[in-house]
Amino acid sequence: MSGRRRFVVFGRWALVVAWAAVVYFGPAVSAPSPIAYFIEFAVLSFLLANALWQHMGLLTACAVAVLVTCVLGIADGAVSLMVPDHPFSLFDWVVGAGGALVGGIAAHPALRVIDSFVSSDL
Repeated sequence: MSGRRRFVVFGRWALVVAWAAVVYFGPAVSAPSPIAYFIEFAVLSFLLANALWQHMGLLTACAVAVLVTCVLGIADGAVSLMVPDHPFSLFDWVVGAGGALVGGIAAHPALRVIDSFVSSDL
């Protein structure tokens, strides 16, 4: 693996970790709205598909990203139990899962275009 490709792969995973931190530590500041949950999990799913695509096929990466993000939504709900006045709600998880699905679906065509610019000379 070339040094530039290694940097790109590392950068994609760093984006996932950074955004996951936003998702998990954001509720400690304030309880997000359903729209915020949807967007947070859509972006997380998209970024996760982007990182996973470096290790598996694109369709598989998108599907795994949706599933993992949905499971992370349950973990996020458990973390939210520690935030005062913000109990876990099934509605929040469904909204987050919907965002994860949209992020994974949007990732499939978008990542081909994005990767054609990033990986053209890797």
